[in-house]
Amino acid sequence: MRSWSDRNRQKRPNRYIYRTTIPGIWHYIATKVGIIGFMRGLANDVAIDGITANAVLPGLTNTLATARQSEEQKRATWEQQAIKRLGEPEDVTGAVLFLTSHDAAFITRQATVVDGGQYRIG
Repeated sequence: MRSWSDRNRQKRPNRYIYRTTIPGIWHYIATKVGIIGFMRGLANDVAIDGITANAVLPGLTNTLATARQSEEQKRATWEQQAIKRLGEPEDVTGAVLFLTSHDAAFITRQATVVDGGQYRIG
């Protein structure tokens, strides 16, 4: 008996897609995906001890890392967001504080996106 993947591989190849609007940042994307994988594996390993592991994925944030980008590059990014501005470090802090609080004691293996609504479906 052939497996589902064997049958579907012949009909139509499976595809893995990561969408980004910024070309030339493959190294950044690979690192971010690696962090998510590490966090999810870690969460499995430490949950037995009552420890949670989550990731916070910020969008374009006003930090030293973005200081080299032109205002035009920054604007092109945040104009795609629901909230039309560059993120500030304080915007990310709220998510971190929540995920480290008692209110998030039952939340683990999650990647929380803090990007002003840039990631959209459709």
